[in-house]
Amino acid sequence: MLKDPDTRFFYNASDGVDVFADGLAGNAIWKSLPFVAKQQVTKLPAGIWTFGGPLSCEQYAEALVQAYAG
Repeated sequence: MLKDPDTRFFYNASDGVDVFADGLAGNAIWKSLPFVAKQQVTKLPAGIWTFGGPLSCEQYAEALVQAYAG
């Protein structure tokens, strides 16, 4: 699965700490993952409450669509 060339990684980091961009920036294992090497890692916009109801789900889905299409 992780070696599939179409694998993309989406995440959110709304608390001000971006563990993927900052914490793993120098990690050899992280950098060797195909989706990282191909720059297919996308941070979603802050402010989407991932534990919410239908509106949060809609916002999250829209953010995924925009990120994937962009």
